[in-house]
This record gives sequence, structure tokens and C-alpha cells, in this order.
Amino acid sequence: MNDEKLPEFLLEALTDETDTADMADIVALLSESVEPVKPPAELRKRLLASVGQGTERFAPLKRRFAELVDLTETKVDALLAKLDDATAWQPVPFPGVQLMHIDGGPLTAGADVGFVRIDAGCTFPEHTHIGQETVLILEGTYVDSDGTVVTRGDVAVRDAGTTHEITATDEGCVFAVTVNGGVEIDGQPYGVDDIA
Repeated sequence: MNDEKLPEFLLEALTDETDTADMADIVALLSESVEPVKPPAELRKRLLASVGQGTERFAPLKRRFAELVDLTETKVDALLAKLDDATAWQPVPFPGVQLMHIDGGPLTAGADVGFVRIDAGCTFPEHTHIGQETVLILEGTYVDSDGTVVTRGDVAVRDAGTTHEITATDEGCVFAVTVNGGVEIDGQPYGVDDIA
């Protein structure tokens, strides 16, 4: 560290015996003079991934996810672990969007069940719901075309016949979804298996 770049009061504090209260005052002064800098999205994503590996990061949402997909919490642990496996995701024809189909329990019979990952700033295109859609946000945030911001832990429900598009914010997003009857994009019906 180059001592010439440090303010004189800090140099004095570092060379003298300073009590904790004085050091707290120094830190407060320094923090007032520093402008916060938002980290680049990729750096933030890597940092969050490094501290958030494993299914424990989903612990607060596990029960709600298990209810959404009608599976035991033990079974959903294995599914949530797949979120970190890049090979488990299917690319789709929409830039920055990936899907992962899963088999839900008996209450989800006839519905498309899975995960959707949308990279930062990317959009799942405008689509119309053939049946009801229920989404549970597991990571990140998206903005719905109606302006609604949906973030980690939120549940969003769209009724049959509704149309919207969703765009991930700077951190991207991952959500679990059940869609009865699939969706229609540009007049073409799609289920989770059809989009890949």
C-alpha cells in the first residue's frame, strides 16, 4: 500500500494506539467520502454463486416449492441440486433463456412443470397462457410487461388467456413453474417439452 495516498488523519491513526471508538469514527468518515459502486452483473453472479452453492440457499423456499410441484421435500432437494448443473438445462430459441422439465406429483398431472432460467437483461417473449400458470421465484428478479416486479420468494399467478412477457433484471432469475396446457407464442402452442 502506498502511504502517500492515505489521508494524514488515517496515517496518524494507523501509527498511534487508537481505541475502537476512534477507529469507528475514521471508518465512518471514509465511508462518507466513497461513492458506492455497483459491481458488474457477471461479477455479482459469480460472487453469489460462490457463496450460495448447494440447496441450503433454497431452504426458506423448499416447502413452498414442494407444494407447487406436489413432491416431498426430500425429492425437491434432488431437483434443487440440479439447478447448479449446467448440463441439466435445455437451451431454447429465445436468447438467454433455458428450461428444465421435471416430473411433478399427482396434483400437477396434465401441467408442464419445470424451471426457467433467464439471464440478466434477457426476455422470455410475449406469450399467452392456455391454462393457469403459477411461478415461484427461487433466485433473482424479473419485471413483468405490466410493470410488476417479481423477486425471490414471490409467487405470481397468471390466469388462462392472459398475455405477457418477462425480463430478468441485472442479476437474472430462476423460477419454478407449473403451466396447465402450456403457452402460445406467435400463435403456436408450446409445452415445456416443445420449446426446446
